[in-house]
Amino acid sequence: MKGLSISFWIRNKFPAIVLCGVSPLTRDNYQPDVKVFINGKTFFYRDVEAEYEWPISFHLHIFHMQIEKFNDDVDAALLENEWNHVLVDFGFEFHKSGIHVLKEKSSMMDIRFTNPENDVNMEFTL
Repeated sequence: MKGLSISFWIRNKFPAIVLCGVSPLTRDNYQPDVKVFINGKTFFYRDVEAEYEWPISFHLHIFHMQIEKFNDDVDAALLENEWNHVLVDFGFEFHKSGIHVLKEKSSMMDIRFTNPENDVNMEFTL
């Protein structure tokens, strides 16, 4: 991977999310294609509408992850009714990053930011 990455788990379908990263940006390290790995399969996300200015200090990159902007059918790569590991490589190093889930378009029950295999089902009794 060229830069740092963000990792999360999803099930059923790819959620409506917005990813962002803050980086120092120069023309030498700019990479417009974002690589998304789902269960090891590589997809490329490209936002051709994005405009970039060449700042002196830092730049905020915002990627509204829309299914139609992927090079292939992302939902076809998902294992049905199972947790799918997603790793996003921005292609550049960043200082800060974040994810915003569009709750009105996604089920919060179908996205996790920690590995669901590490979850322990606990029952509390009084």
